Amino acid sequence: MKSKQEMKVKVGAVVLMVWAIVSTAAANHIRDFIPSGWQLPAGNAGMVHFKGEECLFLEKGVALLGSEKLQNGILEVDIADDNGNGFAGLVFRHNGQGTYEEVYLRLHKSGQPDALQYSPVHQNSTSWVLYPEFQATSTFDLSSWTHLKVVVQGDSATVYVNDATQPTLVIPDLKLNGQSSGQFGVKAIGGAYFNNFQFTPLPETALASAVATVTAPANTIMRWQVSPAQTVPDPNAPAFPQPLLSKVSWKELTPEPSGLLNLDAHFLRKAEPNHQNATEEFVWLKVEVFSDHDQTKQLFFDYSNKIQIFLNEAPLFSGDNSFRAKGRTFRGDIDKQLQTTAVFLPLKKGKNTMLLALASTANGWGILARWADQNGIKQL
Repeated sequence: MKSKQEMKVKVGAVVLMVWAIVSTAAANHIRDFIPSGWQLPAGNAGMVHFKGEECLFLEKGVALLGSEKLQNGILEVDIADDNGNGFAGLVFRHNGQGTYEEVYLRLHKSGQPDALQYSPVHQNSTSWVLYPEFQATSTFDLSSWTHLKVVVQGDSATVYVNDATQPTLVIPDLKLNGQSSGQFGVKAIGGAYFNNFQFTPLPETALASAVATVTAPANTIMRWQVSPAQTVPDPNAPAFPQPLLSKVSWKELTPEPSGLLNLDAHFLRKAEPNHQNATEEFVWLKVEVFSDHDQTKQLFFDYSNKIQIFLNEAPLFSGDNSFRAKGRTFRGDIDKQLQTTAVFLPLKKGKNTMLLALASTANGWGILARWADQNGIKQL
């Protein structure tokens, strides 16, 4: 695993390289929010007068700038809100089908550690609880406009709020690394106003070698067998009915370098993902382990949103990390260091089958797990 010092050096290299590129960038392009030039979402969206400016109001959704596409560039916009309850920001590398990167302000969180956030969005499903490392403190005045700037270059992005000369947030490894170009624009949830949108294309350059990625902890599970997704049959049932393993069409999925398996990157949700009353869906995950003798092994893990764990058909664990499941301030962020939640698995000599039912409604759908040690065991 990379040391914190190595991570800081590499992140610093990304910032310096981006600033070198910015200093030689082409002239910026200013785009007024003229409805004919933008793809506006259905519903409450259009031009209004607010704080003395003619600007765009979005109640909910993404507004894309025509058919313009950008691979690398600087995106800027001014954001305001009249009630302090919204989420508003910039989107980029949008594929036109609901998959994109987003950076946004939580307008009711000024001064708090999660006031500014980044998340990949897969097929309209955001995953912010899976990436707590990409959140930052930012202070903004709701009585005036807040300037948000995102510099996108290669696999990295840096974010600036208002007149900051140093990045408020650095994203060294954008998660949609296979999607290098796409549309761009603005997004709101809960209502927000946008003004003074502009973008500056940057030259293509390879930054992948300078990008710092999060390395999985030792003994992390890096192969998962996963079933097709399905709707939870009974959300109030105490346990999921276990499937007949031979009847399941298992597919092997590989996690991100951090060990995180983001299921939204692999499955299309059946319902609106950002609504807390959305349809709950789940998959079965299977891990088969050979043990050279009877023994008990500790497995550290974290997940979103709900989980049940079975070993050799016996139920061992049930948990709920959903947003506000443990109180109004509980967010459900995943612990990527895997130090806070564990289960003891009574392994028998020979083959053992661990099944995990992982369910989610919104905000993220994922898991990562590591063995305390792998002495005497081998994943099949």
